[in-house]
Amino acid sequence: MDEARNGGAQALAAEEAMQPATFEEQVRRGCDLLQQNPAKRPLLYKTLARIAQGPVDLAVLEDELARDVRCAKGSMAPYFYAQWLADAGMARRLDTDGSGRPVNRDDYPELDDDAFDDMLAGFAYEITDAGREVLVRFSPDSRLRALYESQPQRVAVYEDLLAFLREKHHLGQIDSYVRGLASYQAYVAEHQELSPSVFVDKLSDAGVIAFDGGWVVQEGKGEQALS
Repeated sequence: MDEARNGGAQALAAEEAMQPATFEEQVRRGCDLLQQNPAKRPLLYKTLARIAQGPVDLAVLEDELARDVRCAKGSMAPYFYAQWLADAGMARRLDTDGSGRPVNRDDYPELDDDAFDDMLAGFAYEITDAGREVLVRFSPDSRLRALYESQPQRVAVYEDLLAFLREKHHLGQIDSYVRGLASYQAYVAEHQELSPSVFVDKLSDAGVIAFDGGWVVQEGKGEQALS
């Protein structure tokens, strides 16, 4: 009896595992991927935003990511960011022909499998509906709002720092600037002294600033704080 019950439970679990993930499950999986990999998050998000513009040939994607200093310093090849997103259900991998154009097997019923395979030259990636939802949830503006809501006592310092970083500055300049802020001094008086680099790290994690020979606000990001 127990063996039959266990066998039935195992069969049910196997059947459930074979069921395609629902939209919400895919979104949750995508959010988990970005949330649990903070060091890789900027490039995962950048890759997701890039393929949201339309199918992107893998060779093009690899070239663009390889020129990003954050990728150059990382241990993962550019390909893995796109495939990681695909494995999580946020991207879809497409076959492409020699011109980089996506091709679908169903569009060529006149070709046998060997002839169709001969057409294939590479891969492209496009975003899925779940990927678009994750893109919204992890947008810099959304994450900046979440940061402000989680740390309201630091908002004034963040806003002053963002205004300062409209232009590029290195960490030494930022340290001197933040320590001289009335908002920072008020925060220290009421709470605790924090290194100015902590504020930089939090804004960087939110994706609204990045290092490019110095720390600077990313174009088109964090507009609400700078308006």
